[in-house]
Amino acid sequence: MTVLKSLHYNKEIFIVELAVMFVNKGSFIFLFLILLVGCTSKDSSSKANEFYYPSQEWETKQPEDVGLNETELMKLNERISFFNIHSMVMVKDGYIVHEYQQVNNDMNVYPVFSVTKSMISALVGLAIDKEYIDDVNQPIVPYFSYFNGEIDNIKKEQITIEHLLNMTSGLDYPEMQEGTNLPQQMAQSSDWANFVLERELLHDPGTFYNYSSGNSHLLSRIIAFATESNTRDFASDYLFEVIGMENVIWSGSWSEDNLGIANGGFGIKTSARDLARFGYLYLRDGVWKGEQIISSEWIKKSTEEHIYVDPFHGGYGFQWFVKAIGGYDAYYAIGFGGNYVIVIPELEMVVSFVSSLPGHEIFVPYQMISDYLMLEKQKEQ
Repeated sequence: MTVLKSLHYNKEIFIVELAVMFVNKGSFIFLFLILLVGCTSKDSSSKANEFYYPSQEWETKQPEDVGLNETELMKLNERISFFNIHSMVMVKDGYIVHEYQQVNNDMNVYPVFSVTKSMISALVGLAIDKEYIDDVNQPIVPYFSYFNGEIDNIKKEQITIEHLLNMTSGLDYPEMQEGTNLPQQMAQSSDWANFVLERELLHDPGTFYNYSSGNSHLLSRIIAFATESNTRDFASDYLFEVIGMENVIWSGSWSEDNLGIANGGFGIKTSARDLARFGYLYLRDGVWKGEQIISSEWIKKSTEEHIYVDPFHGGYGFQWFVKAIGGYDAYYAIGFGGNYVIVIPELEMVVSFVSSLPGHEIFVPYQMISDYLMLEKQKEQ
């Protein structure tokens, strides 16, 4: 399914063909090449299975077992308790090594708002892997043939899937501007897609970053159209059930549009543990229990900086933010209220938060983890 698998397969074919070519030159060369094929396959298989993956239950380890300081983590819990943070999960080397629960129930679900966008990105990658969508360079207008309005600017036809993914569609959707409340306006409109597509084109596609839940919902519509299913059903079949995300709710008020298509911008409710599973899939380059769920190329492309946003957020990829944390390269999903999935590859770490924080405290969880990692780093020196 992935390019890496295809390359691996072609390498084996090439070696076998060489063996056939040289079989008359001596049985030793033939035997050596056949053994090389076996070793290549074995090495690839063992590498795919060298990591721990949680089943329904998620195994835990003590912080000291993975080189973390339990005292500092307890101080982190104390700090968290001063804020309306419902739960936090820290995963290291695949195991849960620390957890905070405001209420003693690790499966409580809460709205995670724009963390939904990063899951939409994963679903676009899955749709491309499964050949429902050709690539990110496809223009989006053909996916909206029912479009009730007229294309009022010929340049709108230049908007591609990639432009939606990295928030450079150019459409007028000033979501972050105080007082606009565009997500609410979209949710109360008779057709969410029309509401977005009819917005004025302020910039040429691909030239200007503007954060927009409208872009993300257009992606959900495209996924539904391309797969001939509802986005939530596609997600359930090919993502959530596969990695054990059992506590995901993607229905109800504001969680779907007037056509019943799942809200791609901010519609998901879930638990911190399920968010951690999603982050762990990305940490493992799209592999889960030896199976390539999402291509590693998509994971890489999604989580590298395509455009710089600002000092607070960092850069932006495909519906993921990219910014160092505590001195380590990282990328993260963030949602209104302080909901996070933070992935730190160098530390083999994933941290998730489910919170209901006011706007001025939205970066508190990120800053807490940054401070903690800086303390750990100082203790090592």
